Amino acid sequence: MTLFSDSITRRYRTGTLRWSENTAYSFGIGRMKAREPLFFDRSFYKRLISVPTAQDFLRELSETRYAEFIDRDGLNNPAQIFSRAEETALHFTLEYVPEEWLRTVLVLPSAVMRMKVSLKRQLGGDETHITPPDSFVRLALPRWVESWLATHGRTALEQAERKGNPGFVDLYLDQQEIELALNCCRNRDFAWHYYRLAADLLNLKILLRLRLMPEVPEKPSSLLVQGGGLPLAELTALVGAGDEVWSQRFRGTVFEELVQRGLEVKINRGWFAVVEQRARRLLVEFANRARYVALGYEPVFRFYRLWENEITNLRLIYGAKVTGLPATVTEELVVHAE
Repeated sequence: MTLFSDSITRRYRTGTLRWSENTAYSFGIGRMKAREPLFFDRSFYKRLISVPTAQDFLRELSETRYAEFIDRDGLNNPAQIFSRAEETALHFTLEYVPEEWLRTVLVLPSAVMRMKVSLKRQLGGDETHITPPDSFVRLALPRWVESWLATHGRTALEQAERKGNPGFVDLYLDQQEIELALNCCRNRDFAWHYYRLAADLLNLKILLRLRLMPEVPEKPSSLLVQGGGLPLAELTALVGAGDEVWSQRFRGTVFEELVQRGLEVKINRGWFAVVEQRARRLLVEFANRARYVALGYEPVFRFYRLWENEITNLRLIYGAKVTGLPATVTEELVVHAE
């Protein structure tokens, strides 16, 4: 018996979606279709993965459209290369987004990530106030989003200090980000189901991580995100369940491979990054359902998610080069968009 019905599985992969067909996005879709062939393909990722050092990786990247970000500042602090590329992708996309709800959900991940960095610096004693970094200004956030960030940033900091664990910054802000995105996407079928899937994936990752902890929190349900397609009561019931129960409940669902890799992390002392990769892959697969949609916000949403995925791939490959991971392991981190 699976945890949920086949109808939810079909909805994420092949189920019928209501497309918006909003003509206000037509010009932007044309511009994005023209740029889409510039996204890196499997052969180029293989080339980046095969180079021996981080410096060689940057040299290869400097021969691409990312060259504009690889200046002296970028070479001194390579994290800036990817942050600036992210800002460029966001601003290019937002230029063609007339609706505030979509502008909000597209800018949220970058804003939340910057808030996480700021809070962790404060926890480490490098900053003394929750002051949005200068890069927040470049994101051109709506004022209410700035207020939302400040409010939830304070709560995240308080939780992390009380628990003595900076990881609660990520956990709390990830929850709030997805729940806000779901609220913004009400009555927008494609985006709403995308974030329902994101909520389910986050909940599964949380529960799989709990299996690695020596002690389970008293109320694990409080760690989970509201709004996904998987019933929270049934998810919570999996806490403490054996591997066979997990495997049986998710067999034949879109989550089967992710769950199996999560179980292997504990059995084989594996790497949780492969679970993160499976989660990203499911989200990219869902975004690609808008590949052949001609009108509406959906192709714009998809385009930005693909560019965002590319930048994440580059970050991970660069990090793998810095830490000396073998190419076979690095390949496991990359999510291909085609």
